[in-house]
Amino acid sequence: MNSNVDKELYDLCTKFIDFFTELKSNGIINEDEYEKHINLKRRFINDYNTAL
Repeated sequence: MNSNVDKELYDLCTKFIDFFTELKSNGIINEDEYEKHINLKRRFINDYNTAL
């Protein structure tokens, strides 16, 4: 994948996590739903940071 696409995916994943963190904080979703939705995003972010 090219670095521009990787960076855009990284940004999207971080925004997604922020959004779902807010939903969880406001009681709209529970911890299980939160974890289910963000696990793959966390993995991508970790892989991206490791590759830098």
